[in-house]
Amino acid sequence: MSDTETRKALDADIEVRKRRRRRRIDRHRHAERIVEEHERHYQALCDWHLDHLQQLVQARWHARALLDRQERAPDEMMVSPPPYLLAELDAPPRSPEARQIWRHGVLAILRFRKDYDIQGPDHALGHSSVGATHRLRRSQVEVLTDQARQLINLPCDPVPLGEPLSAPDLGLP
Repeated sequence: MSDTETRKALDADIEVRKRRRRRRIDRHRHAERIVEEHERHYQALCDWHLDHLQQLVQARWHARALLDRQERAPDEMMVSPPPYLLAELDAPPRSPEARQIWRHGVLAILRFRKDYDIQGPDHALGHSSVGATHRLRRSQVEVLTDQARQLINLPCDPVPLGEPLSAPDLGLP
């Protein structure tokens, strides 16, 4: 190989290496810009949290208080259920499993009554002459309370854990 050919090959190699180096530098600069942008966004988020810390703490406290009230509401209703609950779900059952199901039904009814400002003492879900969205939600709560009633009234036959489960012979190979 002649000196000219060697020099051309080296020059070409140097050019390729320069382009690769420029691309790496460009990618590195781009990555730095992205990191700086994320840091600015993160700093803005931290500043917002500091500016609103008191409201955030207060909101969490109120949310906790609401959740506590929601947990206590069915227990309070068990002690003295109002007529609309007795009409919809009957009296609170004795077994713990059935009581838990009863509590879920009570919560659904109470949420519905709160959301639609139902005050009547006799009808758990208010009167049926309402708007479409109200009717849709009402039907969902009705399905839930029907299921709760069915589950509460199911006889409780526990599966004996000591015996092996056997599937019926279907005559399959």
